Amino acid sequence: MTRYRYRKIKPEDIVVMKELRGRGLSYEKIGKEFNIQWSVVHYHLSPREKMMCKKRAHKSLDKMTKKQKLEKSRRHYLYTKQYIVERYQNDEEFRRYYCGLVKRSFEKRRRVWIEKGLCSKCGRRRKNKRWRYCERCREVCREASRKRYQAKKSKTRK
Repeated sequence: MTRYRYRKIKPEDIVVMKELRGRGLSYEKIGKEFNIQWSVVHYHLSPREKMMCKKRAHKSLDKMTKKQKLEKSRRHYLYTKQYIVERYQNDEEFRRYYCGLVKRSFEKRRRVWIEKGLCSKCGRRRKNKRWRYCERCREVCREASRKRYQAKKSKTRK
């Protein structure tokens, strides 16, 4: 029997599996028919097994050290990042959704920063609470406005 890593079982296959199980076939025979292991069939047909499997996964996470959790999340992040990049490049609707998601999360972060008295651009501590930005960001804003003013002034002279 060939083992497929990360193979997704389609909902239509699960419906067929339930029908076969209703006819009296064993998990092993159903697994051979779909070319998967019997435990996968048991997982998808038994809600209790699914729940217990998820509980065991959480228990194993609790036993992991912080370093192990970080390494696991890094490995998962690479797959997720690759998926998002591919989908972002190919799917216009997903691109709009993802841009909105990023914008909303940044707005939420900015609100939290402002409540805590931090700079709303970079999140650093502000010296003066009435200003919205920290000293460094205020200086960058001043420089940008000076350059815009100089550019505008030079255009009007010509």
